Amino acid sequence: MAVIKDQKGRVIVDWPGRSVREIIESGQTDLRGADLSGMDLHGIRVTGMGLEGVDLSGSDLTGARMDGARLPGADLTGTALDGASLQCASLQCAHLDGTTARDAHMGGCDLTGASLTDADLTGSDLSGACLEDADLARADMSGADLTGARLVWSNVRDARLDGADLTGTWMDMDTAGPMGPRFIMPAQDAAGPGMGI
Repeated sequence: MAVIKDQKGRVIVDWPGRSVREIIESGQTDLRGADLSGMDLHGIRVTGMGLEGVDLSGSDLTGARMDGARLPGADLTGTALDGASLQCASLQCAHLDGTTARDAHMGGCDLTGASLTDADLTGSDLSGACLEDADLARADMSGADLTGARLVWSNVRDARLDGADLTGTWMDMDTAGPMGPRFIMPAQDAAGPGMGI
């Protein structure tokens, strides 16, 4: 018997004879705000499902197929997303701090306002992703595909971009200190001496 509770401990799903994986993959229930933290959900398929505000912190989602999933405000802190597919998923204001998403497929993903501090995005496909106002401090994006991505107003302080493809990527550059005027430019134009890109 599988029981899924919300983050306040209230039962939101109680389906006898079904596993948590079967309930999630069925897409037949509202899991907004569900507590799915620390679960082994590797390879799960939840394409297009609404998981707004869900707690998946510390869960294993390696190889998961979550294309088009709606996860705004979700907590994926410390989650394993290696090789997962989240293409065109909505992750606005989601928490992905310390998440490993090596070789993940996140093209077209909306990560506006998301927190990805200390995340490992090595070799991931973030082409066309919207990372506006995202916190990518100390994130490792080595070898990532960021073609056409938007990192406007994002914090990339101490982020690693070694070997990342920044073709057509839009980033902002602070030209006069933390409170001074800013300008927006394609990343390949910003990669001049002293820019650290």
